[in-house]
Amino acid sequence: MKFPKAYSAAEIARLTGARLVGDEQLPLTGINEIHKVQPGDITFADNEKYFAKSLNSAASAVILPKEVECPDGKVLLISDKPFEAYDKLVRMHRPLQPLTARISESAQVHPSAIVEPGVYLDHHVVVGAYTYIQAGTYIGEHTHIGERVLIQSGAIIGTDAFYFQKTEKGYQKWTSGGRVVIEDEVQIGAGCTINKGVSGDTVIGAGTKIDCQVHIGHGAVIGRNCLIAA
Repeated sequence: MKFPKAYSAAEIARLTGARLVGDEQLPLTGINEIHKVQPGDITFADNEKYFAKSLNSAASAVILPKEVECPDGKVLLISDKPFEAYDKLVRMHRPLQPLTARISESAQVHPSAIVEPGVYLDHHVVVGAYTYIQAGTYIGEHTHIGERVLIQSGAIIGTDAFYFQKTEKGYQKWTSGGRVVIEDEVQIGAGCTINKGVSGDTVIGAGTKIDCQVHIGHGAVIGRNCLIAA
């Protein structure tokens, strides 16, 4: 997930209540899981067995529960509860916004696209040229749909990732800050469900065709011109 603007490391420390180790002015531009980070991203590790992986990743900032040696070019954000600090950043940039109309005012639909009655388009959805979305479909917030895409009736796209952390009190839900990206000329069958990424994208590659009632889990990246049957 990319932030709408770059923050300094000092600003992120203040927002999360973490103690900063390293360059206060280091620019931080997003947040992501260890296996998907890019330079500028923040990631976290709350278990010591993942410290080395996070510190050696491309991330520019790592939220940890204790101070360790800080690699060159990175900063550490020391927090008693790294998961909660990370989740707080996601919630700040993906606050709960209930849908109050069938099509959100922030949704962008190309004039040539066909959206049948009974379709729900959540906030910041983008629908490309000549795309056809059939009745009874829900498209979740921040979903990006390319050109000449067919989405058949009853598909549910952009729902939350199934991702939880086990705690002493039970399971704590990880706020989903990712998206679903559907590239050009994809076809999605009736009744399919596609979860958005935890903090990155779930991607359906250009030209891929998906049978009815297929479930695509969070963070999956499907290549171009694939055929997926139920």
